[in-house]
Amino acid sequence: MLSVSDDLLSVCDDMLSVSDDLLSVCDDMLSVSDDLLSVCDDMLSVSDDLLSVCDDMLSVSDDLLSVCDDMLSVCHMLRGCHGMLCVCHGMQCV
Repeated sequence: MLSVSDDLLSVCDDMLSVSDDLLSVCDDMLSVSDDLLSVCDDMLSVSDDLLSVCDDMLSVSDDLLSVCDDMLSVCHMLRGCHGMLCVCHGMQCV
């Protein structure tokens, strides 16, 4: 009877050891998952920064187009008096 009890205790110890190993693996997996989430957050932050840069570049482009349109309007107003050909070229009316 004592031998059976010792065997059962040994089996229980082995099962506890396996359980501890599984918990350790789960902890490692959670740590990797946290690291991956951190990388994803960093990538999203970079993506947001790039989108902000693109928005700024589009805004500058819109501003340049607006200046060009204004210069063309001036050229068109002056064309009647001077017979100018109005083209926005290098930010100058030629």
